[in-house]
Amino acid sequence: MCATVALAMRGVDYSTLQSVETHQCWKNTGLHFAIPRAYKSFGAFDTNGPRNVANARAAGFEYVDIYMFPCRGKDAASQVADLVNQMGNSNYGQIWLDIETNESTGCSWAGHSGDSNCAYVNELISAIKSHGKVPGVYSSYYMWESIMGHPLNCGGHNGIPLWYAHYDNSQSFSDFHSFGGWSKPNIKQYAGTTTLCGGGVDFSWYP
Repeated sequence: MCATVALAMRGVDYSTLQSVETHQCWKNTGLHFAIPRAYKSFGAFDTNGPRNVANARAAGFEYVDIYMFPCRGKDAASQVADLVNQMGNSNYGQIWLDIETNESTGCSWAGHSGDSNCAYVNELISAIKSHGKVPGVYSSYYMWESIMGHPLNCGGHNGIPLWYAHYDNSQSFSDFHSFGGWSKPNIKQYAGTTTLCGGGVDFSWYP
């Protein structure tokens, strides 16, 4: 999240189009932030991205970011440019890079060395910055280990916000194990594949 707040917040991420009414229902349950998908795993812009951002804002969400599921088999800078250009003047905060196993054809991290995958992530981060946007990384200890060859490989990202996944239903960082150079996370995805107000979501916590 781009803002610093005094109180802990809960929010959701989601990959399908959700109405203003659904966003309002989410907000009424006490949620504070929304992170819709804006780029699909097979390397294409998600046209629902701008609409979900607009619907979240219309529902009163103050903090709205987006996430990008990059295709490893396609040029990093081109995908970021496509995302930023098609999002246009949508009112979103950070762009979170979804670094996890990708089963889309031609988009897998497998078949590339850990060093090469690390360089690719760095290309994505640099491209986001070049467009004047704020990058963040979404991953987990085990996904990072699988993609980079070792959890401690591809370090040096401690200045980039980290959103990590561990489905223990605990709104706490007490379970965090350092990876990728991060000594401290920013957001935790603590529960996944849940339905709330009729919409499919994952839950996250921001202290």
